[in-house]
Amino acid sequence: MSVNVGVSFSSLSTGRHRDGIAAYTANLAQALEPYVKVKPCLFSGEYLRHKQKADCYGYSFKLHVIRSQCGLDSYSECEQAKIDIFHSTDHRIPRLTKVPSVASIFDAIPFVRPEWTRPEWRKLKNCLMRRSAEWPQRVICASEFAAYEVEKYWRVRGSKIRIVPLAVDRGRFEISNAEVQSVREGFGLPERYVLFVGTLQPRKNLRRLIMAHRKLPADMRYEYPLVVVGGDGWLSVKDLSFITDDQCIKRLGYVPDQKLDALYKSAQVLVIPSLHEGFGLPVLEGFAAQIPVICSATTSLGEISQGAAIHFDPLSVDEIYEALKHVLDDEAVRVKSVSEGRKLLKQYSWDKTARETIRVYDEVL
Repeated sequence: MSVNVGVSFSSLSTGRHRDGIAAYTANLAQALEPYVKVKPCLFSGEYLRHKQKADCYGYSFKLHVIRSQCGLDSYSECEQAKIDIFHSTDHRIPRLTKVPSVASIFDAIPFVRPEWTRPEWRKLKNCLMRRSAEWPQRVICASEFAAYEVEKYWRVRGSKIRIVPLAVDRGRFEISNAEVQSVREGFGLPERYVLFVGTLQPRKNLRRLIMAHRKLPADMRYEYPLVVVGGDGWLSVKDLSFITDDQCIKRLGYVPDQKLDALYKSAQVLVIPSLHEGFGLPVLEGFAAQIPVICSATTSLGEISQGAAIHFDPLSVDEIYEALKHVLDDEAVRVKSVSEGRKLLKQYSWDKTARETIRVYDEVL
């Protein structure tokens, strides 16, 4: 008998940009389909794109918060009857008592670095998040580092945590040279550039990357401008004011997936200077696009890149500069990084992620 898995699609609802959690949700749901029946789930008042309806609806998010804290379920009994298990793929975990549930928790940033999150109701939100982590029977983390932090800061019992890495669809980057050129020229970009991808927020550490880029020789800065891709996030105005009137920095804002893949393909190097990541999907995306990757050696990034990327201390502008200049100066270094990246990708696939996720489901069914 096929298992009906209710998967939270809130991150894919209208009005929300496709962030890392949304990409995880979409790719996991697709990879699960050969093995189980995926039932998209939303809170009442949320809508999927193209007027697609969900299979299950909970109460509104605000009502869910009130009900769940009062010991009541976030979905009605008749809605829960439609599924055999529920998987929360974001941090908005419902309380369910009629079916078992699993939750994916990617990091502990609200607890470790609360200054990186919005201050409104911060303490209350953190308290509610911790309580919600008590409800699922299993918690999935994407890295050893994330599992450590979730156990320590979310206060989830280690016996409940399972590690299931994310993956990347290499087929996304099978793009013709003509299409890559068309996208690049559409954005007015030169043939070679340095790429940064991420929502503009303090932990992405964009400002230090900009400072490192500004240390490059003038001719190199003009030959390899810094292209910044990502929507506005918490405190993004500070980063935006920092790059005003810099002709060697091109800020594109949020870019849809298909065009973003082409931007990856034509970049000379991808730089990930994050101060904190629970996984670091752009590392795999860079290697899938067959470009060299340089990234922070901290948190999960060193664990995920496993030496295939060139590492630096994200707090050191000088180290970021040295790594960037080294890659731009040396063709052999770029070739080696791309080769090591291809080898690394053999360890990751969405099918493997789906099968390991199903093993977690089997533990609670």
